[in-house]
Amino acid sequence: MPIDLVVDPLNKRVVEAIRLEMTRQRISQVSLGHALGHNQAFVSARLTGKTGLKLSEVEDIAQALDVPVDRLLNAPDPLAARRRRASLCQVA
Repeated sequence: MPIDLVVDPLNKRVVEAIRLEMTRQRISQVSLGHALGHNQAFVSARLTGKTGLKLSEVEDIAQALDVPVDRLLNAPDPLAARRRRASLCQVA
């Protein structure tokens, strides 16, 4: 697995939501790239953060995955709950 280059927290959450949905639907990068009219390298570059995601690409990906775009854009931060718990433990 390539090193995760995604730095922007919002972009990282969107990428994680895309990956989660791809896993849920058992869709490969090759298949998603084909549905988008691109190749696997195009998808990989966006999922690793080598190339930033454009809003239009998120919309296209949502359509290809047959999910509402807000499911990808409003994905919860998977580490937020863990950080809250850790901060509560430090206070106690």
